[in-house]
Amino acid sequence: MEIHSVRELAAVIRSLRQEKGWTQAALAREAGVGREWVIHLEKARPGVELGLVMSTLKALGVCLKIEPQAPVVADIDLSRILSDTNPTSAR
Repeated sequence: MEIHSVRELAAVIRSLRQEKGWTQAALAREAGVGREWVIHLEKARPGVELGLVMSTLKALGVCLKIEPQAPVVADIDLSRILSDTNPTSAR
């Protein structure tokens, strides 16, 4: 699963909590945070501490894995581009 935004992470956390049949209060107890904090996390509010996010993911039995994106490599013909932009090379 790829997550590209805080909103997507919040939605995954909410979904995992619901799959376990937990209330926000139950998740808060398991993660060692307050219920209001869980509400803020699930709404992707700014200021949610990363350490507490990690504790919450651990309580849900989820491991966060970060992988570098593969660089986009395009076939570029630099000679053609230069010749197209250089009027003297057309001769």
